[in-house]
Amino acid sequence: MSKLVIQRPRAEADIDEIFAWLRRDSAKAAVKFLDAVQSAYGLPGEHPASGSARHAAYFPELPHPLRFFPRHDFARILIYCMLIYCMDRPDAVEVIRVWDAARGLDALLVETED
Repeated sequence: MSKLVIQRPRAEADIDEIFAWLRRDSAKAAVKFLDAVQSAYGLPGEHPASGSARHAAYFPELPHPLRFFPRHDFARILIYCMLIYCMDRPDAVEVIRVWDAARGLDALLVETED
């Protein structure tokens, strides 16, 4: 059974920022990016434990394991998700960031704190 995929406001802002950056060079690439993100959300919904937990140790304060799902068609884009285990949403995956890896993990750590 597929899990509900919930997008945090910060992830939505990430998508808007990446879209605007891509659109400066190519509207077609920007639209392709949006399509790629939408299709990528299906993977954590179907297989939430399949993402990489390699960066989870950098976020010990998070209440649930952090995983990321890279996109093969946008190799620098990492979709960071957390499995949610709570009474009101027992079957959900929360997308907390959609991150351009070229910005570096240190910047992700700082910007995720807000």
